[in-house]
Amino acid sequence: MSEILEYYGYIYKVTDLVNRNDLPNPFYTGKRVGKFNPKYYGSGKLIQRSIKKYGTEYFKVELIDYAISKDDHIMKEIYWIKENDCIWPKGYNLAPGGEGVSLVGKANGMFGKHHTDITKKFIGIVNSGENNAHYNTKWMYNKILNIEEMVTDKDITVKLNSGWVIGRSDSVKLLMKNRWKSTHKNHKKSYACKDYIWIRHTKTNETKRVTHYNFEAFFNKDWVIGRGDSPITGTKWVYHPITNVVLRVNPYDIAKYLHDGFMVGRNDEFKSQCSLRRKKRLLNV
Repeated sequence: MSEILEYYGYIYKVTDLVNRNDLPNPFYTGKRVGKFNPKYYGSGKLIQRSIKKYGTEYFKVELIDYAISKDDHIMKEIYWIKENDCIWPKGYNLAPGGEGVSLVGKANGMFGKHHTDITKKFIGIVNSGENNAHYNTKWMYNKILNIEEMVTDKDITVKLNSGWVIGRSDSVKLLMKNRWKSTHKNHKKSYACKDYIWIRHTKTNETKRVTHYNFEAFFNKDWVIGRGDSPITGTKWVYHPITNVVLRVNPYDIAKYLHDGFMVGRNDEFKSQCSLRRKKRLLNV
């Protein structure tokens, strides 16, 4: 297959050369962003379990297709999994492709269950130290071949003498940075400060983070807004999402405003006006 110079990712096939599991189609088909890495065997649970048990020497990785975009990536993975007919119990794939297996809610085997303290300690022990797959390993990449590998400490010197560099390539760093920004942005949307209020119990000094909607349940029960031992001072901004009224109020009166539909903080319009005023002040300096 001739390599495409610019592409989003690739589709690969892992073949179980020995097939000790007696599968009709002993393949695993997957997708990966970036350049082709012949040392990457996929993230599927079944294929990883078999590789861990028998060793990588009994598995072969092949590049079978390229993708020029994320949507193209997803569609081609679905196509090749169907083409190779490698969904369990015929092969090593657990899903028809796309975004993988959903393990949310009742689809998760641990739904409604909890590990005991003894089990948690056991899991920690068996996955720490030399039992951890990343123990004594470092990421290295080759600028010429544009590939990455996680290598053990004993192989680092050999790699360095062959032109390899410790760390991640610039393309992977950029991809991880953009992924972090996207995740952090969604995290900030889900846990925005304006949607939560810190409250403190005046007698026990216990602190809680509650939403506007359940704050009234704590009102008049020795709870006040804020954290720490010192009493609340100053004022709080509140705004009404419908009327767009923005006010500065006494923290102890905030429950009354929340009951009337106000929210803690300032609306976007008010924030943009403040930002514009700051810019004008800076330009005049």
